[in-house]
Amino acid sequence: MRSFLHCEYQYGCPWRCSRWGWSSVSYSAADNQNRELGDRVISVRAWIAELEEEAKSAWEAFRAYWNDQVRSLLMTLLLFLAMAAPIIIVILILWYLDSIGWRAGSGFYTIGTASILQSLVFRV
Repeated sequence: MRSFLHCEYQYGCPWRCSRWGWSSVSYSAADNQNRELGDRVISVRAWIAELEEEAKSAWEAFRAYWNDQVRSLLMTLLLFLAMAAPIIIVILILWYLDSIGWRAGSGFYTIGTASILQSLVFRV
């Protein structure tokens, strides 16, 4: 069936294809049934073509929706997380220190105070 469809779509000859050396090409039972019913039923090849066109249309609609709606939402969330990351990191570090029970001891925070060496040198 694949070679028949290839022959018909490429060369437009459903009955004979001298290029491949075939004398005749048989239709499937569904094609014969559709041919007997006439125009009331769409043929299998036309149905496949219509289905392919609908699939392409659905894919294009999905891509348009993705680019318009989902992509902008993801970019907004990514920007928010990038800007909130420093605050989140500080909160997580403080949460970890609290969970292990760490407390600042004496002399831990010495910014603005004289160091131990300075206090020893200038002690008079």
